[in-house]
Amino acid sequence: MSDPRIREGQPEDCDSVLALWRLAGVRPSVTDTPERLRLFIEKSGGLLLLAEAAGQRVGTVLGGWISGAAISTGLRFIRLQASRHRPRMVGEIERRLRTEERRASMR
Repeated sequence: MSDPRIREGQPEDCDSVLALWRLAGVRPSVTDTPERLRLFIEKSGGLLLLAEAAGQRVGTVLGGWISGAAISTGLRFIRLQASRHRPRMVGEIERRLRTEERRASMR
């Protein structure tokens, strides 16, 4: 498998992201809905990343904040070959969270 392309999630990706999570065996919570995911995408400033290879989504990573601490969660890869790209995706989310934290501290 070639290196997956990593891009920001868009509102039109919500249904396919949730389908990928189900395929990966993630049991959705009550907040895992297309509407909530669209809201997250609109408000988060690029903290949902998708990995795509051969025209298919193969992974996601979701970044956010809990009690002021940056976290990255929701990393799901379908194909084992893609798992070597986890550090790249998590690193990108962490970079974005640090950037946002710096911006917030300057306000």
